[in-house]
Amino acid sequence: MAGLHRFTHALHLLELWIFNNPRKVLTLIALLTLFFALRIPGLKIYTDFADLLPQQHPYIHLHNSIKDDFGGANVLVVGIEFDEGDIFTNERLALIDRVTQAVDNLPGVNHNLVSSVTHRNSRKIWLTEVGSINSQPYFDATKGPYDAEALAGMKADVSANPRVFGPLVAPDLKMALVKAQLIEGQLDYEKTFIQLRDLRDEVTADGITLYATGQPVLVGWAYTYMDQILQIFAFTVLTMLALLIFHFRKAYGVLIPLGGVLISTVWGLGIISLLGYNLDPLGLVIPFLIAARAMSHG
Repeated sequence: MAGLHRFTHALHLLELWIFNNPRKVLTLIALLTLFFALRIPGLKIYTDFADLLPQQHPYIHLHNSIKDDFGGANVLVVGIEFDEGDIFTNERLALIDRVTQAVDNLPGVNHNLVSSVTHRNSRKIWLTEVGSINSQPYFDATKGPYDAEALAGMKADVSANPRVFGPLVAPDLKMALVKAQLIEGQLDYEKTFIQLRDLRDEVTADGITLYATGQPVLVGWAYTYMDQILQIFAFTVLTMLALLIFHFRKAYGVLIPLGGVLISTVWGLGIISLLGYNLDPLGLVIPFLIAARAMSHG
């Protein structure tokens, strides 16, 4: 109890000092606000997937140790669907191979962990009469057009492989998937999303649809709507200002809450930059909450 009493007394003395020295307190707040404002230009707005994981947990330690060999959590899946017929024609296989190469060339892709029915990792494996193991890719773009017999054989071989038929080729044979793992330390979500969008516009035609999903696509959409998010933020600030004017109709009733909003925002962004953290676009809702609470307390 004695310790609590001393602590309460110290808070009371601090309170008295603050109200007895308004100029010193306001000067200190102004200097801190200026200091944090100078840190804001160095604030980085991007998404780091590793920040979403509890890095100290032993499961995440294991994940980080094997992700380069077995794949991480940033998986990109692109699907090419054909309305009529199946994928086993020269034109459609060539299109799937072109999409596969485009995905393989995305920034930050682990080239050893790309898979599709036309990729070199998808192979037909068989035993020879002497017991040796042979393998060859199902599709080889350097061989030129396949004849009808070769296409039928490829179709039968793919249908017999459970690692391809189902995971990479739809059971109705009208859709093929291209899967890729992205290296977390080399991710560029915005550039990846832009290239995927350009690829979709290039490939999509009558009877052909391209789909894309995964963490890079989700974050890419957030980057796409960044301008609209900032517009909503500006509109919210103007709405708050209008509400303050409507309710108070006095300068102090408008300026004091807005000052609290401005100071808390500058301090928050400055501290994030000072500590070396990045501002995730998916977390831009947080400044809205801070501004609303600061205004209500003001």
